[in-house]
Amino acid sequence: MTWNRVRLCLRCCSWLIGVYTQTVLALHE
Repeated sequence: MTWNRVRLCLRCCSWLIGVYTQTVLALHE
């Protein structure tokens, strides 16, 4: 596991969390 792959995975995970959070907040409005 290279650091590039780890950083790419973390970036993808943080992006998914951001999209999920925005979706939940939009549904609650």
